[in-house]
Amino acid sequence: MPTTKVNAEELNVNEEAVVNNENVVNDAVVETPAVDAPVDEQVSDEAPTITVDMLRGKPYKEIVAGLKAMSDWTAKNGLKVTNVGFDRDQVDEQGRPKGYSVSISVGSKLDAYLLADATKGEVGDEFGYVKTTSSTVFTSAIQVAAILKQNEEIMLANAVLSNPKSLLTILEGARISVFAKEYAAGEVESSPFSAKEGTYVFEHDTIRYYIYDIVLGSTAKMLKQQIMMLQAQNLLNM
Repeated sequence: MPTTKVNAEELNVNEEAVVNNENVVNDAVVETPAVDAPVDEQVSDEAPTITVDMLRGKPYKEIVAGLKAMSDWTAKNGLKVTNVGFDRDQVDEQGRPKGYSVSISVGSKLDAYLLADATKGEVGDEFGYVKTTSSTVFTSAIQVAAILKQNEEIMLANAVLSNPKSLLTILEGARISVFAKEYAAGEVESSPFSAKEGTYVFEHDTIRYYIYDIVLGSTAKMLKQQIMMLQAQNLLNM
C-alpha cells in the first residue's frame, strides 16, 4: 500500500503540547487517556516440593541434584578415606553370603547417634543413645561398585564385585561425598538410590550417610593401569 506523507502543518499539532504528552487538534487540547501500568504476573517464591518418591527411578544426576535441593538431606563433600573395613554378614534366603558390608573411616567428624558412655558422663535418650560424632560411614560393596559405574570406572566396579576387598586398594587416598539424612525412631528408611520403597524401620534416632560420589586417589589409577595391562596380556596369549 503506498504511503502518503503528511507534514506537521496539515496535522495542526502544537509541538509544545506534544512535549507535554498532550495532543492538540484544531487548537483544542485533548488529554491522552491514562493507561494502566502493566501488572507483573505473580510468581510464588516457593520452589515446588521435592520428595524422595519423586526422585526414585530418575537418572543418577537428577537424583543427586534433587537431594541437594531438599532441606532434610545435607551434602558433605570431599571426605578423605583413612581406612576400610569389611563384615560379610549379609545373606540371602538360603543363608548364603550375598555381599560385604563396608565401613569407611574418614578424616572428618560426622554427627551420629551412639550408645551413651556412662564413664564419660553421657546420658542417653529412652533408647540409650546420645547424639555425638563419629568418623565412620557404613555402606556396601555393591553400592560402591554402583557409584564407580556411574563415574564410568567400569573396570574398578567389576573388580569390587569380583573381590570386594579390592576396595582396600581402590579407596586408598580417595575422597568420598555423602548425603546425611536424619531419621526419627520408628521412621522407615527411604533412599532414592534404591529402586524399591524402604521397609527398614529405625529402632532409635539415626543419622544415615549415603555415598553419592568418589574421587579416586593415585593408587586406584595405578590399579587401573595394571588391570589394563593384564587384559592386554591375556588378549595376546589367546
